[in-house]
Amino acid sequence: MMNDSFIIQNNEQEQEILVPPHDSPRRQSKIVAATFNLIATIIGGGVLSLPLAFRACGLVLGTVLMVTSACMTVFSMDLLCFCARRMGSKSYVELTRHAFGRECELATTVLLAVFLWFVIVAYMVLVKDIFTPFFQSFFSSSHPNMSGDTVLLIMIALVSPFFLKHDLHSLRYNCYVGFFSITILACALVTRAVQTNLNHPDLFGNEA
Repeated sequence: MMNDSFIIQNNEQEQEILVPPHDSPRRQSKIVAATFNLIATIIGGGVLSLPLAFRACGLVLGTVLMVTSACMTVFSMDLLCFCARRMGSKSYVELTRHAFGRECELATTVLLAVFLWFVIVAYMVLVKDIFTPFFQSFFSSSHPNMSGDTVLLIMIALVSPFFLKHDLHSLRYNCYVGFFSITILACALVTRAVQTNLNHPDLFGNEA
């Protein structure tokens, strides 16, 4: 056993390296918090595009594609965990360096930077579209002409303190808020779908 890692032997007589060790004080997250955080991260803002995707693909094809994507995600996660535990890697970029060398590490870093940049842009667009009507209705008397850019700046100012945290453990309670918000959104989508189907029974090909 090394200072910053822990070597275990699995049933197939293969070594797995845990970095940091399972009893390290740096492992502060609990199973419940980690589970909620993982669920909220995987679902994320992509849940907003599911109704449009199912509308474009249809119920059968949309379901097949969603299940296929879920299987590919699980396989990718298992593969990453499998490789990380056998190489002692602590991050995705470090795993890439151990497997393919420095050049691939640099390429992966660039790809992740570009990907995260576009994710931030997408979330900013979502935040602007979602919260602008709310602010305009809430401050209709004092600021009737509040623009979307102003709302976006307000939201960035509200979340900016979270950017100063040193580790993800400091944000462990945010996952519950995110999961609760996604649950409300899912219930709203189901409710609206049922209401639409009841008010327009021929919309999905049903006979009146």
